[in-house]
This record gives sequence, C-alpha cells and structure tokens, in this order.
Amino acid sequence: MDIHPGTGRILNEQWDAIIVGGGHNGLICAAYLGRAGRRVLLLEQRPQVGGAALTESVFPGFSFSVASDTVSLLRPWIWRDLSLSRHGLRVEPLAGHDGPQVAGPGLALWHDSHRTYDELARFSVRDAQRFPDYRRVLNRLSQLGQGLLDHAAPRPTSLAPRDLSHMWRVGSSIVELGPEIAAIALQFPSLSALDFLDGWFESDTLKALLAFQSIPGSRLSVRAPGSAYGLLHANLGQHDGAVGRRGMAIGGNGAVTQAILRAALGFGVEVRCDAKVDHVRLRGERAVGVTLENGDELSAKTVVSGCDPKRTLLSLVGEEHLSDVQRAQVHGLRTAGSTAKVNLAVDALPTFVGRSAYASHLRSEIAVAPSVTYLDDACSTAEQGQMPDRPPLRLVVPSQFDGRMAPVGQHVLSVLVSYVPTHSPDPDHVGKTVLRTLEDFSPGLTSSVRHMQVLTPRVLQATFGLTDGHIYHVAHTPDQLGALRTPTNSDRYRTPFRGLWMCSAGVHPGGGVMGASGGLCAQAMLHGGSV
Repeated sequence: MDIHPGTGRILNEQWDAIIVGGGHNGLICAAYLGRAGRRVLLLEQRPQVGGAALTESVFPGFSFSVASDTVSLLRPWIWRDLSLSRHGLRVEPLAGHDGPQVAGPGLALWHDSHRTYDELARFSVRDAQRFPDYRRVLNRLSQLGQGLLDHAAPRPTSLAPRDLSHMWRVGSSIVELGPEIAAIALQFPSLSALDFLDGWFESDTLKALLAFQSIPGSRLSVRAPGSAYGLLHANLGQHDGAVGRRGMAIGGNGAVTQAILRAALGFGVEVRCDAKVDHVRLRGERAVGVTLENGDELSAKTVVSGCDPKRTLLSLVGEEHLSDVQRAQVHGLRTAGSTAKVNLAVDALPTFVGRSAYASHLRSEIAVAPSVTYLDDACSTAEQGQMPDRPPLRLVVPSQFDGRMAPVGQHVLSVLVSYVPTHSPDPDHVGKTVLRTLEDFSPGLTSSVRHMQVLTPRVLQATFGLTDGHIYHVAHTPDQLGALRTPTNSDRYRTPFRGLWMCSAGVHPGGGVMGASGGLCAQAMLHGGSV
C-alpha cells in the first residue's frame, strides 16, 4: 500500500521515468533518457521550463538572464550528444576579467598574454612575469578537475571494481601532473584562496581580483581553509576548448535551456508546466510515482528529482522515511545562500573610472573587488548577519553581446552580489546597496537606471525552489564534494529509496550551468538497467 495515499485522480498513465523539475539538469536527464527510447514525463512547477537558467522580459523592452547569466561549465559531450548548436545555441566569449578601482583604471586580465603583461606590470613586474606560470598550473589542475566532472564520483570506502578502477584513474591522473603540480593538487582541498595566491604574487590588487573568483556562491572568507577550491571551480569551464574561459549565450541563459528543451522534445519527452509535485509516492521503500499539488497521481518505474537534496528527501519524500543517520546527514548539508542577483535596465553603458566608454572591458566580467581588505570586511559583516555596505560584485553586460535584450541605445546589466546574508534585508535595501557601490566605481550609473530587479536568497528560494536560496544547491566545500554531496546509502545518483534518483546541482559534480549531474544520472540509470 502507498505510504502517501493520493487524494485526486489516479491517471491511467505509466511512465518509464518522471522527472521532477525543469531546470537544465532535469531537462538534460530527460533528453538522454528520451534519446534511449524511454517514455519520459518532465514536470515543472513554473509556467516555463529553465529553472534558474532562463531569459525573461521582466520590464517592457528589456530581457534578462534572470538568475544565472554566463556559460562556461556546460560539458562538451552534452553539447555534442544533444546537438545543441543545431537547436540554436550560440555562445560568444567574454573578453577577460576587469577589476575597476575608485581611483585609476584598475586591473584587467585579458586572454591576450602580452596585453595582460602590460596591465600587470603597472602593479608589479614580478607578478607580470609569474602570471603565465600561475595560469599554466591552474589550467593543469583544471584539466584534472574536468576529468572528475565527467564521471560519477567513486565512494572512497567502496571495494566495488568500478569504484576502485575510478580511484585508480584519479590517482594516475594526479601522478601524470608531475611531482610539483601533483603536490599542489593534494594540498588544494585544505588551502585558502589567499594562501595559494600569496605563494605566487605580491600585488594586493591582483590577489583581490583573483581571490574574488572563489567567492560567488560561497560564504567562506578568502582566508578560510578550503576556499581555494572556488578558484579551481571558476576555472573549470571552457569555451571552444580554451580552459577557464566564459561566454555569453545569445538570447541569454534561457537560450541554453530552450535548446535542451528542443532536443528533449525531439526525443519524445513530454513536458508539463504549472505541474507542482506535492510528494513522491512510495510503496514500501520504493518510489512508484508522484502526486501533484492538485491531487493527481502519476505512476512511473522511476522518479528523478531535479530539486536539491534537502527538498527532495525532507519534503518530497518526507524525513519521517529516513533513518536517523540519513536525516542528520541531509539536515547537515550546508545550503545557506550567500548570493543575490540584481538586474538593471539602464539608459546608457556604464563608464568606469579610468576606462573609456565603449571599451572592450565592457565585454568582460567586471569584478568590484578592489583589495583583499575590501573582501575581508564584506565577509566579516555578512558573518554577523548584516548586509555589507560595500559588497563584492560581479557585473556583465549581456546587451553588449545581444542587442535584442534592450531597446536601441539602452542596455541590461547583470550583477551577482556576494556575501549577502541568507536572511538578508528586503530586496529594496540590497538593490540600493548595490547601486551605491557601483556608483563609487562608475559615477553616474545610478542616474541611468530605469528599472531594477533584485533576487535575494529568500527570493531565489521562493521563485526557484532553492533551499535557503543557494545557487549551487549545496555549498562547494571540500567536505561536500564528490560522493559526500549525498547521504549514506545513496550511490551514483540513487537515493536510499529504490527507483528514486537525484540529478540536480546538489549531487556530483555540483553547481553552475554544467549539466553533468543530469547527464551522468541518466547514464547511471541506463547502464544499471533501472529504467
């Protein structure tokens, strides 16, 4: 008998798989299962699919990549397998990283090594000379990391041949790095971002700009052990085979999920929006379908959750069905959000101090992180539960890549705000703080703002169902990576309940518009003969 009795219609439908959640991972999992000939139904609670990777016309004439806004981590094998280019996805590369200052032109890191050398030499000739080696080492570490992204995480305590084989491959890959870089790879999980950077550079400006890359999605100080992983994660992406480069999707990040949707529909996947799942139906310890909020019951051989682990196991399943150990482990996952998103519609492009208008830095990621002290102060304030007066910001200008996102002569700015308390002040306060901060570095910007949308962690939770508003579902700390992102008795995207799987950013290999969680979950289901 069902643990959760239904209260509505029992629909006479039997699916091979029901996917709960239409974010990019859910869509990718559905597409792979559909490509393999399985009968798949995807359910999305909002009026449109895309999750946090969507493009919306929030204000008349202006379109925003509402939550996520850049593309770098999307795995090449997913792009190839689902023919995303044929389905209309096109990505243009960002020009580099720019760190403005209140006085002077700041520091820009370009993909052109000669241009970068000249920029760095203004602050430190020694740093300019060492930077190519730093980039080479980080790229080697990133290549190791990318190999981990493309395979299910082995369980360290398992003696199963597949896990032993995977751990052997990982060990061999580390050895192949050579003794010096292998030593860095083994130290990396315990290093702080600043520890790592102090070993390379002397310029505070450069260290702040690089350390900033470890912050988005993190509550950790750049001095905290484990924060160095954020540097690696930020460098795991690639564009056209170039490691560490990001791009902007033409049409915003909704173009990514729309291309995946077209692929899924082409494989026969059925998609239903405005279909909120109330709970997973269990028979004994096996998932047999879902019940919608309206009471309708749907049956399936397998159920796949694209929701974060807490929402999946504590809400959709119900924590009363977990063992004491499992319940403690799921509650112990750190999911407190620390990132807000602010979208601005402006009358003109921003002009930053010391940079000419319409310069190429406006096609870069612009990081408001002028010093290490600036980052420290913001983190300390957030740790006390308060909104920093001057938070670190990451800004991109999507309309520089796609003029259709704003009326002629106008633009949209996408701002990621770090060190925002999970239970942050109201969105209006966060928005005003961001504008004051930007005004210091881009005088006159505030007066050009026509519209503003603010998504605090609370708003992200309410809008997209992200527990505590964490943009990566579960924090990227060394103790929550790989197999450690899931509770005991979970294995390769399975949950402790037979027939129930997880494919979200909350499982390996983690967050960002990557898609590996969805693709690897589908592969595990198909190879294991479970669907």
